[in-house]
Amino acid sequence: MILQEPIEYWHEEIKIINSASSCFNNHVLNTWSFSKTADDYLRIEKIKQQYSIDNETVVSIRNWAVQASSAGKVGWPNVFVDLETLLEFKNNFFPHLPDLRIFAVYFDETALGKLRSMLAPTTDWYPYGLYLNANKRVPESSQPDQTLLGYDLIGIEDGNFHTFYCHGIAQDLAQRFNLELNQYGLFNDSNRWQDVLEYINQENAPVEPVPWLVCKVKLYDNH
Repeated sequence: MILQEPIEYWHEEIKIINSASSCFNNHVLNTWSFSKTADDYLRIEKIKQQYSIDNETVVSIRNWAVQASSAGKVGWPNVFVDLETLLEFKNNFFPHLPDLRIFAVYFDETALGKLRSMLAPTTDWYPYGLYLNANKRVPESSQPDQTLLGYDLIGIEDGNFHTFYCHGIAQDLAQRFNLELNQYGLFNDSNRWQDVLEYINQENAPVEPVPWLVCKVKLYDNH
């Protein structure tokens, strides 16, 4: 669940990046939401202003996040395991933010296996949300409450991820692999994904040196 901001410095027509990557969009559940996270006064003050919340709400969010994490309903740093939990969080703490967008991210079986292997818990710290969801293997919803936005290329790092937009390679990938960017700024489906992944995961690829995967991105209708 994110709060999108226009990209003022973008030189192309696309001003909103429809990616669940926190490199461009603000997750309302994030590292600050967990009470074990060290406080940073200036950052918390900015978050309070950005989301129009007060100190009491910050405390309530942290208490909720700890309980939800213990119950396996959310994962570090910004992933919900199911829509019911997400809507509980949204309605409890952010009913005053009508522009929140809810993204569902889906992976194929190969990508799910890689996620489970990369992100398997090794400590008693909060489990990565991507791992929890990959381990549950929740099937893609076919309900009409989700709109397909397209396909994102994401680089996994510490339970979070980058997007191909971080590196300005959209047009290069489109031309190199005959991909199509759609009206949402994501790629349409392609039969070249394996070629794309081999290219973007090579040692000298023009991206962060982390594992890159392709995922399908859907938008939930606003509940």
